[in-house]
Amino acid sequence: MKVLLLVLAFVLGILASTVLQGEEIAIKMLKTNNEHRAAQGLGPQQLDPELAKLAQSWSEHMAVTGRYNHSGYPYAEIIFAGPTTVEDAFGGWLNSRAHASIMLGGSTSCGFGHAVGSNGTHYWTGIYSGGDYTPTHRRRLFRRRRWR
Repeated sequence: MKVLLLVLAFVLGILASTVLQGEEIAIKMLKTNNEHRAAQGLGPQQLDPELAKLAQSWSEHMAVTGRYNHSGYPYAEIIFAGPTTVEDAFGGWLNSRAHASIMLGGSTSCGFGHAVGSNGTHYWTGIYSGGDYTPTHRRRLFRRRRWR
């Protein structure tokens, strides 16, 4: 029984550590996001706990399945697979006109997630809501990009 309790305590300790790292990364992602917005003269976005849960859940889903694709959530979403740092993920997003327009757009709230797959691939998710980023706007944005 003691061994079982020790194993359980160890596993719970690892899970608590993983959650804490996830929260720390989400906060760093929000800070980086808002720094890029400030550099463009834009106001900060607020972290939405529900969007953060969705973003983290989607990053974990991609990490577990190894499938890199959009979630289909009714929000503006940016995803990235590969970069190992917050800075590199945001650098890649900013180099994409469609992704940058979401990050630097009129949304008022956001949530972020990050997970690492068993093969070491990092999966990043940003979800944005509020302001002018409705599902209809998202469809128009990506439809325009497709036909360029």
